[in-house]
Amino acid sequence: MVIPHNDRLAALHTACLHIFRQLTQILLEIRQYSCVVFMQSLRKI
Repeated sequence: MVIPHNDRLAALHTACLHIFRQLTQILLEIRQYSCVVFMQSLRKI
């Protein structure tokens, strides 16, 4: 079965968007956590 070129590109685009959104979410969670840790370290000083 041959898949048309545009359909393959659309599927690849969808997969890349999904991966990008997941990575963005992970980076935002790490950033939020690091900000909390930084603020807690400032309170200890």
